[in-house]
Amino acid sequence: MPSLFDGVHQVEFVLAGEPTRLPVFIRDAGAFAAVFPARLAELRRLLPDPGLVPARIAPGAGAVVVGAVEYRDGDLGAYREVLVGIALEGGEAMVSLPGRAALRALLRGRSEVFILDMPVTTELAREGGVAFAGYPKWIAAIEVATREGERICRLRHPDETVALLTLVVRPPGGGRRLRLRVAGRSWRDGQVQGSELLIESPAVAIGPGGASARLELDPASVHSTARQLDRALLGRRALAVVDVPAFRAIFFGPERITARQLERLARARADERART
Repeated sequence: MPSLFDGVHQVEFVLAGEPTRLPVFIRDAGAFAAVFPARLAELRRLLPDPGLVPARIAPGAGAVVVGAVEYRDGDLGAYREVLVGIALEGGEAMVSLPGRAALRALLRGRSEVFILDMPVTTELAREGGVAFAGYPKWIAAIEVATREGERICRLRHPDETVALLTLVVRPPGGGRRLRLRVAGRSWRDGQVQGSELLIESPAVAIGPGGASARLELDPASVHSTARQLDRALLGRRALAVVDVPAFRAIFFGPERITARQLERLARARADERART
């Protein structure tokens, strides 16, 4: 059986003083997440472009994804990441039917998310996400642990002692092999930016939310994420939980190159030549 990485050509760069490659290969990682209902009007307000359409799961309600990722081996090294995103309808200019986006994603093995926030724990991961995809990455303190059968993630701003976000997920049983394409959307230099993560996992478990997930927020934090979620969420009761103990992936992107990205990539190439 061919490897996920077979036939994918990579180009070498130097970012944050360290060598890396594009597309980015992720050889070993794990993740867990929960999906929460949110006010559709508030999600529309948070999206920077009318072409970005939030998925509608019920009248007046959309969906927000909160997740944690542990990258154990990859071209950007080992680091941890928190994802806060708005589930999208695929950018199609049409009326959203409740549940339509989720059903289409399952049938096609593809989902689309607008990235509201994506803190990470290393400078290489931050610079890679900003330079390649325009993601809103920043350096944070992120703790990921498993205790008494629960997966726990605590996100803390480096200038604070209290976690601004805590996610607790009790993984559902079972799981199935899955290959999924996740299209990430961001806002960079006055335009929508896109990238894609191709994920392959031997066991993806998806289950109902309810008591299987807890989300704690500190709206008093200096960082805006907790306040945005506090305003947007219809409640802290999750719709669904996802557990992916192990996966491999390829990060493709960006779909569009802005002048600022060209400048960053040219500087990275110059740094690489200086090293050799």
